[in-house]
Parts: sequence; structure tokens; C-alpha cells
Amino acid sequence: MNRREFLKCAVAGTVLGPSLLASSIDIAEQDYYYAEGLQNTWHHTTLHHRVVPTSHFIQEVLGIDMHRAVGETMTVRNDLLENNSLPSRNPKSLLFFHHITDAHVLDEESPARFVAAAPYLETIGVHNAFRKQEDLTTQVLNSMVQTMNGICSDKKLDFVLNTGDSVDNAQENELSWFLSTMRGGEVDPDSGTDQDPLFGPNNDGNDSFLAHGLLATIPWYSAIGNHDVLIQGNVPPKVRTIFNSIIGKVSKSLVLQDPVGDYSNAVITPWVNPPKVKDLKPGYTVPDARRRNLSGEEFIQFHQNFRTGFPGKMANVKKGYYSFYPKSGLPLKVIVMDTASRLGTSLGGLDKNQFNDFVIPELESSKAKNELVILASHHPSNRLKSLASIKEAFKKLFQKDPKMQEVLPELLADFEETKAIGYVAEEKFIEKMKSYPNIIAHIVGHCHKNKIIQIGTANAGYWEIQTSSLLVYPQQSRLLEIVYEGNQIGAIHTCVVDHNSAPGSLAARSRVLAKETSSTEEIQKFMGQPQDRNSILRFHIPKAIANKL
Repeated sequence: MNRREFLKCAVAGTVLGPSLLASSIDIAEQDYYYAEGLQNTWHHTTLHHRVVPTSHFIQEVLGIDMHRAVGETMTVRNDLLENNSLPSRNPKSLLFFHHITDAHVLDEESPARFVAAAPYLETIGVHNAFRKQEDLTTQVLNSMVQTMNGICSDKKLDFVLNTGDSVDNAQENELSWFLSTMRGGEVDPDSGTDQDPLFGPNNDGNDSFLAHGLLATIPWYSAIGNHDVLIQGNVPPKVRTIFNSIIGKVSKSLVLQDPVGDYSNAVITPWVNPPKVKDLKPGYTVPDARRRNLSGEEFIQFHQNFRTGFPGKMANVKKGYYSFYPKSGLPLKVIVMDTASRLGTSLGGLDKNQFNDFVIPELESSKAKNELVILASHHPSNRLKSLASIKEAFKKLFQKDPKMQEVLPELLADFEETKAIGYVAEEKFIEKMKSYPNIIAHIVGHCHKNKIIQIGTANAGYWEIQTSSLLVYPQQSRLLEIVYEGNQIGAIHTCVVDHNSAPGSLAARSRVLAKETSSTEEIQKFMGQPQDRNSILRFHIPKAIANKL
């Protein structure tokens, strides 16, 4: 079935965008609005098919949890243009790339986890300290890498962008597994003693496997997420002991044990069927030196040792911010920011030194050179907080627990000592970014959901694009193509991609477990609305830049 025939079979009410419904575009002709990249690869994406849950009846009678459903076509979004209009046919492809985020490659056996504290955390609204699918993170990543390679077989990607939380607990072994999966080669996602809960290869999460690796011809770049440099995405490794002495006054279950030690608050061993948190007990476990926590500098260095993920030379070796030109001859620069607060907290922290001494000069340079700009970071703009806002967020989170309120001043002491540095708040960041008409997008992760919002208005704004996590349902990535329509109009053609896992594979099982772990409300939030998944995001291009395209 070719694309035109497929689209004719699509549901007639497929979303084309509110401003375009009256124009009666023939769905069968939508491919004319795509550029070279999507024209050649649409069948790998949710434009062609989606992996969705089967009905309860099918699950019960046939034992089939997921099936392929008809794809979703594009929503056309003109929010950043002064006039609603149809996209131009046969636009010029400028850049074709893939976005992955929040892989959370995870050592489920690590002693330095909050699993034992899950019942307490639930009382203050913090969920999912343990997930049924968390032993299968490398398999899901490997499947998504194979899916990206499949796309490259029909149209080469210019690059892959990973916006952080590559690992879950800032551990060396987790990063080793992540890098091995991305590069290709043997991956052995086991720690402590080598255990095989189900005899035989490739049938449980701890079995070693041969990762295919991203094609060597495709460069990839990373941003740093909070889980990459903080224990459980919240606690700086260097203050773990101090943190424990304070937090232990509230609940012993919140104490983070030594990751390389031999004692855990909730001993987890490899499983065939996921355990129940209430059945996990404290006790001794097999220590493993490979579980040591990495500093931000070490996290970057491990990538650089493999000549991938981060450039060889960076403005600050301890922080993961840099810029790059993804395609020779194209007047477009990607600016990657480091928003992982080294003070602690999962909230975003864009320090003023980075903002004033790196981000703004990079933007000014691109403005002077008439270049388009794509921003990238782990945190979206609404998670960028000042120190005062971070403190208020802590107070709000723990307002229901008098014991926690008593120890908060001690926990927040480091924030008081860092006022001299300071963080850029959401409002200041957005206002400054809107002043640059050459910024077209901000690519982010962190919130584990598909979400696309406009920042600003016509001629003074850009698109912020979030993509779902590979850890939680729906475990999707995102394909993006920057195009030029002519007449100073550009667009980002973007669609989400399901990992193409074989039925019965461990990655396919992870997707089923991820759905089981999430509530209906969470699934709806993580998936987003149709306009958050597959959209044509149009924008104005300054004349001086358009003349170079």
C-alpha cells in the first residue's frame, strides 16, 4: 500500500488543525506538504501506524496486549504566524534529525535508591519510586536505536539529539550500559553477582545481549539531566552523608545507602515477575564498585573518551553546555544548555554565569551572522527556577509533613550559600529568548510527556517541543525535519516514533509493563494531545536569514 492509498483509508476526521478544517484539504494529498525526509521515512513513524493497547476482551481471550493501529496525520499549527494559511507544497528540507530523551538506564539492584521510601513518598504526591519495567531500560534503548537505524536506511539523519537523564542514578555502570547500547557491542545490564532468574538467553532483564548501536555515520549529541549527575535525580553525591543525617530524622526509609556498599533499605534481586514493593526488605546485598556515582565532569569525560555525545573541547569541563553546527553550509546552530542543578533538586537550574557568559554571547553571535538557532536542554522553560522558587517548591512539596518542615532549613542550607551565583528564572529566560527572532525551537525532555507549546507570538516567539521518556509509556522518540516553504516561512515537521520491538521481545514486554504501571491520567498526560505528537509548526524567518536558504 503506498502513502496515498494508506491515507485514503484514514479516518476522515483526522486532525488537520482548527484553522485549516474549512479548507477541505484532501487527506490523500498531505504527502505533498512533506519534505524529503518524511516523504522517505513516514512509514517508520506514527504517521503510518501507532502501537496501542488492545481491548480488554482481546487481552483476556487472545493474550495480545498491543497491536498496530492506523496512524495520526499532521496538525498544522499557525500560532506563530500573523495569518492562517496552508503550508506550501514540496518545501525544501534543511535539517533532518531525531530526538530521544529520558532513557533512564537503571541499575535496579543499587542500594542508593528510594524504593523503600515509596509508601512515604506516595503520601506527599511523589510517585513511581519503583516501576515494573525498570529492569528493561537497556533493551528499550537498544530497540529505539534499531528503529532509528531503520529510518536511516531510507533517509540519513543529520544527527541524533539526546536531552538527558540518560541514566537514572548517576552511576558509572549505568552510563557504561547506556554508552555501550548507543555505540554497539555487548551489554551486560547486571550488577553485584551475575544472576540469571530465567535460564537461557534474552528472556530476562539481566541477560547480556549484543547491542546493534547507532550507525557510525550518524553523530549524536547529549544534554545533561538531573538524574545524570544527582542520586535519584535529587541528591548531590558529595553531600549524601549530610543529606542522610538530616533526612533520617524524618524517616529511615529515605536514607540513601552507599551505592558501592553492601546494605540496602530494600534488597532487590533480578526477577522474572516484578516484585511488590511491600514485600521488599532491608538487608545485605552484593557490593559492586562499578556502582560508584560520577561527577558531572566524569559524566562528560566518559562520553568524550568514546568521542561521542559531547564535543572534545567545551567552555566549562564541569558543565555540559556547548554549541555545534549540525550541517555544513546551513546557517543554523544548536545551543545546548546544562540545566541540571548541582545543588540538588529535580527542578531546573540555569546558572547566571552560563546564561550571561555562554548562552547570550552564542545568541548574539548567531544574530550577527544571520543564523537560525535551536536551543536544547533537559528541562523545559517552566521548570527553570530561581533559588527562591526552588525553596518555595520544597516547602510546598513537604507542607503536609511537620517533621520534614522541621529539617527543611538544614536541607536548604546549600541554597543560601549559593546566592552569589544565582539561577535564571523561567520568566527572565523566556523574555530574553523571545527577543531573538532567529530562535525557532527549544527541544527538551524531563517531564516524560509529548507536549508542544508556542512561546511568544508571531515574529517574536518560538516552539518548545517536549518528547516522552523511553522509560514510561508510551516510550516514544521524535523525528524532526526543519523545512523552508519560501516567502520567509519555515516549519518544523515533527512526528513521534514507537520503538519497533518484535512481539514477545523484552522491549515489547517493557512497553506493556509501562502501561500497567501508569494510571489512566498519567497515560493521557504522557501521550499528549494529537497536536503534541504529529504537527507542522510554522514560523517566520528574518529576511536576511531567508536569503541564505
